[in-house]
Amino acid sequence: MTITIKTKEQFNLLSKPLDAIDQYMTKLAEDRKYYFDRNYHNWPSRSLEWLANDGLIRKIEISLEDNLITFRIIGYVWYDLEKKRFIKIILFVDSIQPPLKTTLETTVPQYIEELNAINKEDLKLAKA
Repeated sequence: MTITIKTKEQFNLLSKPLDAIDQYMTKLAEDRKYYFDRNYHNWPSRSLEWLANDGLIRKIEISLEDNLITFRIIGYVWYDLEKKRFIKIILFVDSIQPPLKTTLETTVPQYIEELNAINKEDLKLAKA
């Protein structure tokens, strides 16, 4: 089942809890030299992405869940080789109720360290 957000007003309302963390996420991105992204694929979300010295791309994403009420934090680590993607996805936490800032400030740095500890050998071939 595909969930759609029908109006710009609905999107803005659903994004409000994420807007409240933009300053925190921007500062984290600047301090660590990560890329900060908003609303990937037009879905209420915020993410940090970085390429580490080991050649693996890492991403932590805070996004609205399909229930349009709560949020989740997911981590990704991947690399591509000869048109194949090797990846590990971690659901750190789901069903987070707004406000998000306190939860993020206490958990995101820890989750980033967990993502940074993942090695190439931990990744599996992604299914098409």
